[in-house]
Amino acid sequence: MPEKLTERFVKSAPIKEKPYEVFDTELRGLLFRVQPSGHKSFYVQYTTPGGKHRRHRLGTADAVSVAQARDAAREYMASVQQGKDPVE
Repeated sequence: MPEKLTERFVKSAPIKEKPYEVFDTELRGLLFRVQPSGHKSFYVQYTTPGGKHRRHRLGTADAVSVAQARDAAREYMASVQQGKDPVE
């Protein structure tokens, strides 16, 4: 489900029986995941120049703000656009 990620949204995201993900409408590839345990994290998801689908955890919502997650995701996406796989 897409949503504009904000600090308010992240803090008020409900805990559900099953994990769920929310994709950011402002930055393609940034997502927010909520676990049934209440653990909340930011991830960047991208496809490498070789066609592999990757996902990398940027940090927990307690330690990383939405703005920091967006900045980090932008750096990853810029590397991908330059033909690199930022995880390698």
